[in-house]
Amino acid sequence: MAVPPPSPARPGRPKPPGLWAKVSLVTIWLPFPALLWVGGYAESDPRLLGLPAFYWYQLAWVVISSGLTWCAYLHTTRHKG
Repeated sequence: MAVPPPSPARPGRPKPPGLWAKVSLVTIWLPFPALLWVGGYAESDPRLLGLPAFYWYQLAWVVISSGLTWCAYLHTTRHKG
């Protein structure tokens, strides 16, 4: 038996993003409340490699934010309709 060819995609209607794409886009917003909560990290202790908490906490979120953005990019490009 021959396998029928796949049906052509219907033009005009993009596929809605899946659950993982939506979740990954939501994760991009996580750094905002974490960095707006200044009272939680506006201290000099604990120190990490000699840096006060105020500085290393913000630098850590730079790395975390870029990782979350990269994950969101991967999920949205892999799950395109």
